[in-house]
Amino acid sequence: SSGSSGTSGTSGTSGTSGLSGSSGTSGTSGTSGSSGTSGSSGSSGTSGTSVSVSGTQDYIVKFTSSSTIGNTVTPIYEDNDSNIVIGDTTGDGILTVYGDSGNILNIKGTGGSLMSVSESTGNTIFTVNDPSSIPIFYVNKPNDVFVHAYLYFLTYQDVSIGVGTSIIQSISYTSGSTAFFDYSINDGTNFRSGTIPSVWNDNISVSFTDTSTADIGDTSGIEFDMDISGNYIRLKSVVTSGTWEVKISTRIL
Repeated sequence: SSGSSGTSGTSGTSGTSGLSGSSGTSGTSGTSGSSGTSGSSGSSGTSGTSVSVSGTQDYIVKFTSSSTIGNTVTPIYEDNDSNIVIGDTTGDGILTVYGDSGNILNIKGTGGSLMSVSESTGNTIFTVNDPSSIPIFYVNKPNDVFVHAYLYFLTYQDVSIGVGTSIIQSISYTSGSTAFFDYSINDGTNFRSGTIPSVWNDNISVSFTDTSTADIGDTSGIEFDMDISGNYIRLKSVVTSGTWEVKISTRIL
């Protein structure tokens, strides 16, 4: 008979694991891409309109048409001192305005004319108005001065008067109801000054008083009188002797 099998031998131990390898180095960066091509050029702009220029040295010019520059019809001029002159080429201030008719200067606000200066065949020379264009101060020919609606000055008269009755001042009765005549008289030797207050009732009657200084010498050769003629209140001189210089300044209320 066969003999019995022998026992199996024991398994051997496992070997130890090997060490991990070191990491590899990073790769180099790639080269940059090439630049894109330039865009196409824009189209050219259209040409501007040509302007013809003509004028006179030192004159301020204007567009005389849509394509022409030239002198103004009324000269506007800058002189050698940088003064502006309108209407001429010679100025005597920062702004000089010349004119021979109508309104020479008119300053306006939203409510109308505030100030005007004129040279015309009419009476008004200079006017200052309130914001509603109502006159508050104006000067008339021959240099009468009005202040608002309440006071009216007539510039003084300087006349030489001989024997007889002469009209010194004539006032429309509608100008007011009261006048003060400030006067000075002399004949070269004899002197007097005074004030004649007067009042009237429309063109019906007038009352006045001559209030004066004492005479230097004797001024009895001249007196004053007043009357109404038509629509006018009149101040008159009555001279009985000599020739007198009479100066009168008038205020009307």
